[in-house]
Amino acid sequence: IALVVAFTPGAHALAIATGLAFVVVNAAIVRRQSTAFTLLMLLASASFALGTTLWALGQPVPHVVLAWLCFFVLTIVAERLELARLTRTPTWATRAIVALGVGLVVASAGISCAGVVEDARADTVASVIGPRLIGAVFVAVAAWQLRFDVARRTIRGHGLPRFAAVGVLLGAGWLAVSGAVLLVAALPPAGPIYDAVLHAVFVGFTLSMVFAHAPIILPAVARVHVPYHASLYAPLALLHTGLVLRIL
Repeated sequence: IALVVAFTPGAHALAIATGLAFVVVNAAIVRRQSTAFTLLMLLASASFALGTTLWALGQPVPHVVLAWLCFFVLTIVAERLELARLTRTPTWATRAIVALGVGLVVASAGISCAGVVEDARADTVASVIGPRLIGAVFVAVAAWQLRFDVARRTIRGHGLPRFAAVGVLLGAGWLAVSGAVLLVAALPPAGPIYDAVLHAVFVGFTLSMVFAHAPIILPAVARVHVPYHASLYAPLALLHTGLVLRIL
């Protein structure tokens, strides 16, 4: 509301408070249940708080957007890791995904903070080295999902489990695409490459996961019954086809 009515100082203060509160809540959860997926949620909240705080303090969106991308990626991977407990993920693989999460937060923090410093070396970190490092981690996270996510098993099923698995695996594929683009071209502050990276994560990865889980989440949250039907594949196909056309 503060943003809508152009009460900018108040909106920025509320944004910072929101980010810090989000970190505190997730830290409390980790204290009660210290597991890999709750640790990833804490890391995700730290990325959100970092990006939002620097944005509220005046940094342009291109300098902080990678922190926001990491927030979405880590949140979703944490949720998928929680489900992966049912498949007995190897201990080394669980530790690896947490290590990748730490790498994302450290890299996004380095990029965001380097963007504040007016120095040639800091600019290189913010615009070249950091984005490529995050790209490498995105590719590794996508590979982890394609190898260890429970969707690899449920895609062999029928009905809703298969539909959800298709959405999850397609999302992981788009995360790999965004990581590959970052590795090759880093993240310019505007233009087709910037657009492709953001849409590959925000639409290809995040919204594909939303589509995949909506028939499960809506009944639990909104008490709205969503019976499975093969027609659910139509909006999922439209989402991914539209994204391919946009990037091309």
